[in-house]
Amino acid sequence: MASFETHLSGAALVSAMSASAAVVSQWCSIEQGVLLFFLGALGGVLPDIDSDTSRPVIWLFNVLAAAACALFLWLATPWLASWSSSGGSRIVWSWLGMALVWLLAGPLAMRVFFRFTIHRGLFHSLLAALFFGLATVCIAWALAQQPAPFSWLCGLFVAGGFVVHLLLDEVYAVDFNGVRLKTSFGTAIKPFSVDNWSGSLMLALVCGALWYFAPSTEGLVQELQWLAVLGR
Repeated sequence: MASFETHLSGAALVSAMSASAAVVSQWCSIEQGVLLFFLGALGGVLPDIDSDTSRPVIWLFNVLAAAACALFLWLATPWLASWSSSGGSRIVWSWLGMALVWLLAGPLAMRVFFRFTIHRGLFHSLLAALFFGLATVCIAWALAQQPAPFSWLCGLFVAGGFVVHLLLDEVYAVDFNGVRLKTSFGTAIKPFSVDNWSGSLMLALVCGALWYFAPSTEGLVQELQWLAVLGR
């Protein structure tokens, strides 16, 4: 298995080359290219989110917990203002509520996630790469209000970084000195998790729903065709 630094460096290198090509080909602006680079690097560490000692999953749940606290404060502030006229009381209750939300969305949610996942299981597959790519497309298009072609580029970079991670793990499963395959060979990159077929089926259904809500690929296809003609 490749190390965290190897995964991050490998995905960052591929992402940097791809993002620079997108900028030079005028698919996106320099600012958008920088975003694509970071998305590709992020995709390179996502397959390890099901590892109990993974740094990416700790970062992920910390970000989710912080976002949940911000959402709670935004939703609860009007209610607290109407419920109590004391500014000090509102502050105390908001702090208590944010602490509870942080606990539920952070440490407790992470424990539940680890309880139902195993390393190199469901999230270490091409199906998971498709899921994270489609989720990124929908977030970029529906929430960030990005154009459809650029939203698809965002998803492709996340999925691409994800696949780079899987390929690196397979490369590191080959002992080139002894010219043999390690026992971990074949477990890093797979279409889906056979051991967790119910989870794979659920993830496939979620991918189908994300594809349904995703924007049209027409704009991206046209840009790909234009690049093919340009390269002749």
